[in-house]
Amino acid sequence: MSKSFIGKELNERSEMIIKSTIFLAKGLNMTVVAEGVETMEQLDFLQRHNCDVIQGYLFSKPVSEPEFKGLLKQKVLYPTNPDELANIKNRRKYNRLHLTFPLSAQMTLISINGRKVDLGKTEVLVKDIGFGGIKIVSTLELPVRSDFILQFEAMIMNQQVTLNGVIVWKQEDNDVYQYGINFDVKPEEKEGLIQLLNRFSSQLQKTPLVDGCHFIQENEITYLKK
Repeated sequence: MSKSFIGKELNERSEMIIKSTIFLAKGLNMTVVAEGVETMEQLDFLQRHNCDVIQGYLFSKPVSEPEFKGLLKQKVLYPTNPDELANIKNRRKYNRLHLTFPLSAQMTLISINGRKVDLGKTEVLVKDIGFGGIKIVSTLELPVRSDFILQFEAMIMNQQVTLNGVIVWKQEDNDVYQYGINFDVKPEEKEGLIQLLNRFSSQLQKTPLVDGCHFIQENEITYLKK
């Protein structure tokens, strides 16, 4: 599907065209590629309707050959909310932190489609973290839905951090699932979170096992399957 189908903003007409195109392509056993995806709303809609491949500025703008080689090494490109990205750049340059040892965190489902739920907590492992979100590993299979609100709690440098977020992508490997989570950070929490992660980044440059954090030093898959 070309960018002209997706459009900058979804409306009833464009949604019907996209859904019909995906349905027809699936019936013909064809792979559906959506081009020109620039917003989280577009990404969420396409994922909910099982679009196979999604590309666009939401993941990356055109880059030079050296930069492209670097992106290939990452294996996964995270979607970046343009509004949040602009906000970060205005405050302070900040990069995602890739952790040598995963960080233990507690995850709980707090609401589905606006309805509060209480299902208890489960342990997940945080593989990397940034101002906009985290990458986690879990044995639970969860849906990619914007109305599926999760809450995460972790200890970072002896400070309890609690943040809400939604799953924006997932991958399965050996019955273990990796998820990309986008945070929903309240305005009053943003500056404090940026300062904490910058301090965390400075300490990680000195040691991969920063004090005041619950790092897991054994094989993550073995640990989760215990």
